[in-house]
Amino acid sequence: MTVLRGLAFSFGVSVMMGAAGQVIAQSGADERWPAPPRVDITLVGPETALAPVRDVTTDLLSRDGIRLTWRNAAVLRAEDVIDAPYAGRGALIVVWVDVTAATEARIYFRAAAGRRFVIRRVSLPDGMGPLVVEEIAQIVQSVLRALAADTAWALSLSEARAALNVPEARPMPVIVVPARATAVELGVALVGQSYASELPFTGDMEIAVAAMSRATPSAAGGALGGRLVLGYGMPAHFTSGDLGADLRTAKLRLGLLWEPWRRGNAAIRLGVSGGVDRVEYTPTVDVPGAMAAAGDTFVTPLACPDAALRLDVSARLALTAAVLAEIALARVHFDAYDAGGNRHEILVPHRVRPGIAIGVEVRL
Repeated sequence: MTVLRGLAFSFGVSVMMGAAGQVIAQSGADERWPAPPRVDITLVGPETALAPVRDVTTDLLSRDGIRLTWRNAAVLRAEDVIDAPYAGRGALIVVWVDVTAATEARIYFRAAAGRRFVIRRVSLPDGMGPLVVEEIAQIVQSVLRALAADTAWALSLSEARAALNVPEARPMPVIVVPARATAVELGVALVGQSYASELPFTGDMEIAVAAMSRATPSAAGGALGGRLVLGYGMPAHFTSGDLGADLRTAKLRLGLLWEPWRRGNAAIRLGVSGGVDRVEYTPTVDVPGAMAAAGDTFVTPLACPDAALRLDVSARLALTAAVLAEIALARVHFDAYDAGGNRHEILVPHRVRPGIAIGVEVRL
């Protein structure tokens, strides 16, 4: 019986020793903390204060197999912690250790691609001593281990903004530049205008080429463009007593166009042009002894504002009606001499010559 009891006791002790060994082994496995493989740490402040922090932290984290990237910065803004881009860092967790304040060291952690944050502070009653350096290194190690295991406990982005008093950045307004379409228009118009008191009416035919650029879609107008006009004046003859002259005119205009209003197929277009009239005149006399001035050809500069109402008949065809004014920049007069050799101004064109134009345009 004694032998049996001894064997039973020995067997029980062996079982208990085996169980204890299993418990110890399991406990050792639980102490293997997870660690992020890459960490980016920026030290902010004087190098003399931060060199010990770098040395102690490197030694401590190397035991966890963490690969470190060290950076230095002179200053740190709270916005840098919240909004600094990850480009070029390649780290799972970014850390800042800021010792620029005299009363405390601040440690910031950013993880989960900038969506989770941790903020820690260490008071500095006696400055950056060895105990403070060791405490900072241990805080960095413990927070990195916790973040590697789970980031749900850390501050969210909105909570970190509130803690650091960093307002959410407002998105830049998106300025949409409307697409523009350019159309080339070819037009023909008949123009009638008041030329002079002695010649109340003159007519000419004009051919115009215009290029208009407008936003698409453009329901309210706003088109801009330019225009080239070539015109030929219908032959005109006038008489003043026994004297007279025949006139032939060629026109050249170059100007700008603006279409400020459009509704449906109707539009208003304003234009301002500058150009010249090439006038060829031949004096005539009907009284023996009277002498006309010599015929001549001359060029007159003009400014030409106009306003037109356009009606689109189809996508390519438009009818136009316009009011216009030709403003002569130089005084023009036609002369003749009577039998006594005295010179007379027999025709003086208006300095401002109002007119109307009716035309048709084809959009190419």
